[in-house]
Amino acid sequence: MKISFLLKELIVIAKKQKTDFALHMNMTPSGLSKILTEKGIPTIKDRKIFTKLASEYFAQNIYSPGCYWKFENIFPVIYDFESQDDLQSFLSYAIEYALDGAFTEEININLDCSERGQYYIGKRPVLGLLCILLSDYVTSNSNNPLEIYFSIPLLDSSYTKIFQKMVLIGKDGFKNIIFNFFYNKNFLNELEQKNPGTISFDSILSLIVKYQKHFQINLWETSQDISPFLLLKGNILMFFNAQIDGTPILTAVYNKSYIAVFYNILMKRDARKISYEKEEIITFLEDNPDFFDKLADKKLKSVYNFTSFGYMLTNEELDTLNGDKTLKNNLKKLFDDAMSNNTNYSVSSTSMDKFISMGKVIVPFIGTFYFPPNKRIPYLQRFDSYLKEGSYNKMKIINSDLSNMVIFCFEEFSLAYVISDTYEREIMHFFGTNKINDILYDEMIKSSELSMDFSTELWNAYQQELIDHIH
Repeated sequence: MKISFLLKELIVIAKKQKTDFALHMNMTPSGLSKILTEKGIPTIKDRKIFTKLASEYFAQNIYSPGCYWKFENIFPVIYDFESQDDLQSFLSYAIEYALDGAFTEEININLDCSERGQYYIGKRPVLGLLCILLSDYVTSNSNNPLEIYFSIPLLDSSYTKIFQKMVLIGKDGFKNIIFNFFYNKNFLNELEQKNPGTISFDSILSLIVKYQKHFQINLWETSQDISPFLLLKGNILMFFNAQIDGTPILTAVYNKSYIAVFYNILMKRDARKISYEKEEIITFLEDNPDFFDKLADKKLKSVYNFTSFGYMLTNEELDTLNGDKTLKNNLKKLFDDAMSNNTNYSVSSTSMDKFISMGKVIVPFIGTFYFPPNKRIPYLQRFDSYLKEGSYNKMKIINSDLSNMVIFCFEEFSLAYVISDTYEREIMHFFGTNKINDILYDEMIKSSELSMDFSTELWNAYQQELIDHIH
C-alpha cells in the first residue's frame, strides 16, 4: 500500500484541503507534496510523530458511528470502529504499514528473501493488521485471481471473534478470490464436549456463510493437526499464536521460498475438499444417475432450515422452472422425505419472515419460485397437511441469526446447502460425520431460548400475525 495513495484517499474521505492537513502536520505544502508525489517520505526520526499527528487528524475528521463504510476504496476488509480512539489506532497501524513499505523500497530491502517475520501482539493490533494486510493484497490483485488458504484455531474464541468482527465492504474486489478453509475433523468431537470458552458451531457456520457471500469458498477436511495460518498464495503467510495469558500474536512471513515450500507441504497432506459449486454438482449428478436412489436408502434424521426451500411446491409449479426433469423429481422425493413424520424438522422464524417479505422459495440447482403477496399465506397453509397427529413433536421453530443455509443430517453424514443473497451462487458442503446433528440439537433445540415447540395454536397465531402484518 503506497503511503501517497493512503494519504490522498484519507484526505478525500475527511473532506479536507491538503493545505489544512499540512498545517496540522506542521509541514509546508511543498513538504506534503513530496510525500503525495512519492518523492520523499518522513525520516525514521520523524515517522513516529508523523503517524501520531496524521492518525489523530483523520480520526477527528472522519469518525462517526458506522464510518467504516467510507473506507471502501482503501480497506475492502475492515471492521466497525467502537470509538474515535479505535479508529485512530487502526489508522496509525495503516500509516505505519504504508511507511514501512515506502522505507523498504527507498533502501532497497527485498522482503521476499528476508528470513525474518513481523510480529503483531494484542487483539486490536492483530485485528487491525489483518484488515490492512488483506485489503492491500485484495486491492492490488483486484484483476487477478487470488487464492487464500486458511486455518484458524476454531476452538479459540478470541481468534474466532476477531474474524467475526471483520466485514467485507468492497463491491467487486472479491470476485476473483478463492477462499480455501482447512479444518481438522476432530474439532467436531471437541465441540460436542462443550469445553469452557468453546465457540459455537452456529457461529462457525455464520462465519462460513458470511464469507461465502463475497467469494468462492471451499472447505477442506483433514485428520492431521495444522498450525493456525492464513496464506495468500505467492504473497504472504501469516501464523496465529498466543501468549501464555491468551493474548493473540500474528506473525507475517514474506519469504517467497518459504511460502512456496509451505504451500507444497500443505497440499500434500491428507486434506479432502468437501465443497462443490453448482456446476460441479450438476456434473456429478450426470455422472452418477443413481445418487438419489442411494441417498433414499440413507436415513434422514433432521433438517435445519435457515432459508425458504420449496418443500411444498406442486409438480405443476416445479414444471414452470427451467431445469432437468429428473433432478426436479429427485428433489421432490427428498423434499417429501424431509417433511415426513420420521424426520425432525426445524425452521428459523427469520426464514419464514423473509419468505413473507420476498415471496421466494428455492429449488436447489434449479432456481427460485416466486409467490405474489396474495399467494404467500396460502402457500404456508399447505404446511397444515403435514401436521398430522403426533407429528408436532418433530417440528421446531428456531430463533437463529443464520441465513441462506439448509442442513440435511443423515445417519452417517450431513449436507449443508448455502446460497448467496442474490441467489446466483449455490454451494453444497459435504460433512462425512454424524456429529453435526447432535451438535445442532444441543445448541438450538435443547435451549428453550432458541427453539419453540410446534403446536396448532402457535401455527395459527403465527399465520394470523402474518395476515395482520400484510394488511
